Amino acid sequence: MRKWLRQVTSCEESELLMEEQLNQPLSSKQWLGLRLHLAMCSACRKSLRYARSIRQWLRSGARDEEALSPEAMERIRQALDREL
Repeated sequence: MRKWLRQVTSCEESELLMEEQLNQPLSSKQWLGLRLHLAMCSACRKSLRYARSIRQWLRSGARDEEALSPEAMERIRQALDREL
C-alpha cells in the first residue's frame, strides 16, 4: 500500500502532468500518480474537465478567431490562466 501512496502527486505536480499529457503520453508512473491524485482531488478533476472541454471546443472547429470577439478571447485567456 505504501508503494502506491508514493505515486500520488501534489496539485502542482498534477497540473504539470495534465498539461504534459495534452502533448504526449505520460509514463506509467506519471499516469498512475495523476490518476491517484485525481481520485482524491475534486479541484484537479474540475480543472481537467475544464481543460478537456476547451480542447474539445477548439477541435470542433472553433479555431477561427473571428468567431469570437477580442473581448471574449481575453476573458477565455484569463479564465484559463486562473484555472490552470
